[in-house]
Parts: sequence; C-alpha cells; structure tokens
Amino acid sequence: MAKRTGRAVLFIMFAALSPALVSGCSASIDGTGKANPSDLAAHQAEVRQQHIHDVTVKACQDFRDGRIQVIRALNDFVDAYNTEHGYDGPTAGPKLTTALETIDKWTGTVGRDLVPEVKPEIKTVLEAWRKAAGEVGDSLKRKDEADALNPKGDALNKAADAAQEACAPY
Repeated sequence: MAKRTGRAVLFIMFAALSPALVSGCSASIDGTGKANPSDLAAHQAEVRQQHIHDVTVKACQDFRDGRIQVIRALNDFVDAYNTEHGYDGPTAGPKLTTALETIDKWTGTVGRDLVPEVKPEIKTVLEAWRKAAGEVGDSLKRKDEADALNPKGDALNKAADAAQEACAPY
C-alpha cells in the first residue's frame, strides 16, 4: 500500500468536506445588487476625505522626522566646520557627507509623500521646506563660505517653522 503524503491527505479531506459546504448554502436573499446612490455618494466622499487626511498625516509625519534628522546632521557639520575652520577637516568632511545624504534622503522622502491628494496648503509649505533644504545642500556642495550659507540656513529655518505650524493639526 502506498504511503499518502501530507498534501494528498489535505486534498482528500477537502474533497470530503466540500459537498457539505455547498449544500449548506440553500438560502437566498431578496433584492438587487445596486447601492442606494445617495448612500454610495456619501460613502465615497467619506472614503476620499479619509484618504486625504491619511496622506496628509503621512507627509507631515515624515516632514517632522526628516526635519529633526536634517537639523541634527547640519548642526553636527557646523560644529565640526567651526572647530576645524573649514569643510575639509578630519571630522568636518565626513559630517558634510552625512549632512548632504540626510538632506537628500528626507527631501526625497517628503517629496514622494506629496501625492496629489495631500491638502494643498500642506503641500505648499512642505515643497518650500524641500526647496530651502535643497538650497542649503547645494550651498554645502559648493563649499560656500558662511556669508553665502547662513542666509540659506535662515530660509530653511523659516520654511521649517512654517511647515511645522501648518502640520500641527496632522
């Protein structure tokens, strides 16, 4: 006699149960398969509003997380730059790389979050933050001196404050 495998046993058990499952469904429900148009419209509006809320919350949360990381990376670089009097010191160079990578990572993350459904007022301030962070990154890549870099840092802080305020409800 051949030995049955686990798969065959499961198949046999399913075959034995399937007539019972089919025969148990003998009742029917009266009515049509159409939804009430006003109920359907209300449901669709509710689902859309929830989606708008959800994507806006995600964009704001990623901005908040990114803002913290960008600030830390930039402050670490600035401390090293000031201590070593330049971009290319033993710690300033690696911290510059980290700051640039952090800016790229979080501006990209927030950018991907800015789907069309994000509330326009949030999208506007988050785009402004992304632009300001990108300008700081560009200035760092050029190794601009403090007189050129500091105004960009100030603009980044203002854009971040505006985005933080706009995202407060989310």
